[in-house]
Amino acid sequence: MQKNIGPFLWNMRQTRINSMNTRRLRLQTMHAATQIQAHISISQHLRLLLLETQSLLLTFLQFIFLPSEQARKKYPVLLRNLFLLYLIPAFFFLGTQAIFLMVIYQFGFNMLLRAVLYK
Repeated sequence: MQKNIGPFLWNMRQTRINSMNTRRLRLQTMHAATQIQAHISISQHLRLLLLETQSLLLTFLQFIFLPSEQARKKYPVLLRNLFLLYLIPAFFFLGTQAIFLMVIYQFGFNMLLRAVLYK
């Protein structure tokens, strides 16, 4: 084919092909970098969500394990509702730690039932 179009046109064609390949590779690299950045952003968001949930869990466990007698008598429904509100995110958002946290929740729920039912 080089003989038919001449060496100058052949070199221009090869340069254009190389340029297109370079552009395609650059776009693929940018796309891959964007996907990696999206995965990093999602993992950072999930890590922050996990930390926030753990801090809320600690606050909640303090509320369950260290309630005053007056709070136990005055807010038994609130204690139960708070437990259920924190139970749902533990199931769906904490992934591998959910089982461990469910054990803590179950222990907390048993303590809550004892506090409310057997005053």
